[in-house]
Amino acid sequence: MVRPLVLVASLVLAVYLYLDRFSAGPSLTVSDTAAVRDTGELRVNFERRSRFAETFMIFGGNLDRRLHNSFSDVSLAALGMEDASRIHDTYPDFHMCKSAGAPIAQKLTRTLYLNAGDQSIMGTLKQSLALHSDRLAGNGERTCIALEGDQIELSSVTHEQTTTDVSNDVIPRLRHMDFYLIDYAEIVDCGSLL
Repeated sequence: MVRPLVLVASLVLAVYLYLDRFSAGPSLTVSDTAAVRDTGELRVNFERRSRFAETFMIFGGNLDRRLHNSFSDVSLAALGMEDASRIHDTYPDFHMCKSAGAPIAQKLTRTLYLNAGDQSIMGTLKQSLALHSDRLAGNGERTCIALEGDQIELSSVTHEQTTTDVSNDVIPRLRHMDFYLIDYAEIVDCGSLL
């Protein structure tokens, strides 16, 4: 009798944890001029700025939405394909750490903080991170991703529970970060772009 009760209690706990984890995740509301990220504790307001469309070679990344009060879904260490192609002309193996071209690529790699416009885009971003990790562990082949969307800029941050505006404490510390609202993402073949 004890064994079935333990099994039922374990199943109830597992369902509760599953529902809690996926219902409490950050949400994003988008309008023509703004994007609002609700982390559960913070309301993060972004203003939409300029449009962008660029393809990048991925050198690292993180699934930020798992982090407490993150302002982005994914961060990518990324090298623009124009820079990658230029470096590749002189150092075809620049993506390898031992290459003489690797320090040049490192200097031009930037960190992109991405907010996915919908679940499909989020799926592509997660897939690109997984593919990058798999390829690094395997043959070292690089993963590239084409992104389109808007550059967004932090405009205010409010603590949800107290409605306290914490913008002056938070925004100056994050001014160096490049945030984007992504409305298109596709994994592409790096070799055809070099």
